[in-house]
Amino acid sequence: MRLILVLEKTSNLFNKVSETICGLFLVVVFFTLFFQVIARSFLGFNFPWAEELSRYLMVWVAMLGASILVKSKELISVDFFESKWTGKWDRYRKLLFTTIMLIILCIMIYEGFFQAIHGRKVFLASLKGSMFLPYMAVPVGFTIMFFHYLVEFSHNITRKNI
Repeated sequence: MRLILVLEKTSNLFNKVSETICGLFLVVVFFTLFFQVIARSFLGFNFPWAEELSRYLMVWVAMLGASILVKSKELISVDFFESKWTGKWDRYRKLLFTTIMLIILCIMIYEGFFQAIHGRKVFLASLKGSMFLPYMAVPVGFTIMFFHYLVEFSHNITRKNI
C-alpha cells in the first residue's frame, strides 16, 4: 500500500510539472511565432531560429500532453468492447491492457534514450545545438506515461471489484 501511495504522489507530481511545462512552452511558441510574423510582414526580416524552436517545443508539448491525457484517462481509445466485459473479466482485461502498455512503453523509453544519445551527433540548423534535447521529448514523455500506467496497474491489482 505504501508503494502505491509513493507511485501516486510521483504520478501526480509528474502530471503537475507536465501541465506547467506544456503551458509555458505553448506561451513561448505563441510569442515566438507572433513576433516572427510581425518581423517578417512589417519589418522585412525574420528570425531563422523561430520555426525550428517552435517545432521542437511542440514535440515536447505533444509528448507531455499525451502523458497528461493518460493520467486523466482521456487519451483516445477504442471502447467498443468495454461494455461487453463484466466483473472479474473486466478486471483481467484492464490488467492485460495495462501490462501490454507497460511493455510497449519500456521499449519506447529504451529506444527513445538510444535515439537521444545518437542525437548528440546531429546538430540543429539555426539553434546551434544538438538534437539531444528535442529527441529527449520521447523518452521523457513515455517515462511519465509509464508512471501513470504503473499507478493504474497497481490499482487494478489491489482492487477486489472494479
